[in-house]
Amino acid sequence: MNNKTNQTQSNVTVALLDSGVSLQHEALEALSVTQYNPKDNSFHQVDTGIGHGTGIFSLLAARKIKGKIEGMIPEADFLVCNALPNGQYNFHLALKCMNWLFNQKQVDVIINPWLVSEPGCKKEWVYPLRVLWSANSIPVFSAGNYGMSSTMNYSPANLSPFSDFTQKNYNAPLLSVGALDQKNIRLESSSYGMNHCSPERPLSTINAIASKITVAIPLTKTSYQLAEGTSYAVAYVGAAVAKLRQSYPDISSSQLVNTLLLAADDLGPSGVDQDYGYGKLNLSRAIKQIESIQN
Repeated sequence: MNNKTNQTQSNVTVALLDSGVSLQHEALEALSVTQYNPKDNSFHQVDTGIGHGTGIFSLLAARKIKGKIEGMIPEADFLVCNALPNGQYNFHLALKCMNWLFNQKQVDVIINPWLVSEPGCKKEWVYPLRVLWSANSIPVFSAGNYGMSSTMNYSPANLSPFSDFTQKNYNAPLLSVGALDQKNIRLESSSYGMNHCSPERPLSTINAIASKITVAIPLTKTSYQLAEGTSYAVAYVGAAVAKLRQSYPDISSSQLVNTLLLAADDLGPSGVDQDYGYGKLNLSRAIKQIESIQN
């Protein structure tokens, strides 16, 4: 069963698989986060990369950024797993992260902005993701930043051959996220095209604006930078999924994902296409559609 029951507005858990996070930054220091580091089986909070995890986490959870910009879901419970020590992908460590998440009491959304070690269709993530899906976790992956180059696409979103989203009885849908600029045009770097494993499915299933956004970086307590790309777009879609799960805990994961996709603003060629997938994230429309079904 994918339905969750007896869940309150404040009880939604979001997991980030990245290089860890630093809570020393002013925007994050008031937060309480559980971080697991599979390399040494420790639980200390540290960003072992170049601040990538901290930047994405600041979009999700920051209490403030430069005194005015709040994170999208600061009220959520957060789990962080350092699957990329020094920012480098390691399959076994990422798998240990997924095993750790599976053993947690509740994980509603799993955000994955990292890249794998080589392009192409590898099926190593199929079963771990299906297991997590069976535990009612919704995976949200970055589509990558390689444009149309299929030979350079290192996104795990390209490596998981799930059924087409348009089918009613699909297994473990994977939301893969592309990035748009402020004018709703796909960033030149944002990966697009068709999925390596499932030629019927676009690589980017949904998109979000992720251009000229301010994120925290753990150089000092007050360091910020302007960022863009699918790594940050995935935070917006992950937050939308969390908000829907938080507000409507009784709808199934399949219904939640399908509603979010069908509510997207159509961009590019009419309908689902290889340039924009289902289109641009539209959380307000998704909420209205769920409300109309429940009423």
